[in-house]
Amino acid sequence: MDLLKITYLLLLLSLLSCKKEEEKVQLIFGLDAYHTIELNDAFEVELIEQEKYEIEIHGIESFAKKTVFSIQDCTLSVRNDKKYKWTDPSDNTVKLIIKGNGLKKVSANESCIISSLNAITTREFGIILASKANTADIILDNKICYYWNNFPCGGKLTLRGKTEELKVWNYAIMTVDASALQAKSGIIENYSKGDCSVNISDQLEYLIDGEGNIILYGDPVTKDNGSSNSGILIKR
Repeated sequence: MDLLKITYLLLLLSLLSCKKEEEKVQLIFGLDAYHTIELNDAFEVELIEQEKYEIEIHGIESFAKKTVFSIQDCTLSVRNDKKYKWTDPSDNTVKLIIKGNGLKKVSANESCIISSLNAITTREFGIILASKANTADIILDNKICYYWNNFPCGGKLTLRGKTEELKVWNYAIMTVDASALQAKSGIIENYSKGDCSVNISDQLEYLIDGEGNIILYGDPVTKDNGSSNSGILIKR
């Protein structure tokens, strides 16, 4: 490495080390009613069911203030317009606290960490995970819950609480733990290398077309809709 390159590297390191550390900010905005959330960047998300519609944005100032959202056709879309995120040595995590009532669907189009702080009570609720890595922990008290994911998607979905009907289409290397979600009936299709754990009391239709298993808690009537891979149904 010649002298010019060494000088340039030392100068760059000096500038980065001398950069003033940004303060974290909290931005709060009221919202119009929505029933769908679309996450178009990597966020840490907390969902709270309440009557008032609101979004809180937490993070260092330069990232928080570049988080933009809009509501169209009852869909709340959120993204971050900060450029060259990877060049910033600061903590670039943006946390969203999204509040409202009547939530029907959450779609994560980038890697997100999603959790609900209280039960989602909308009659039918769905979660779609479409990016490479996602973690979600959802509490339910409703009639129907559904979930699917896209390739290449890994991570873990945890479902808790109670629902009457659970529908799962699991792909890639995702793991689903719904052992703490009490459901009366279920349609579970596992195409993943990860396992699906479910708690079904009355009736279960299932299909296994991957290496992952379906781990069943409860004693429902079961129907195999054509399983054809190494994964198996394991009764606990």
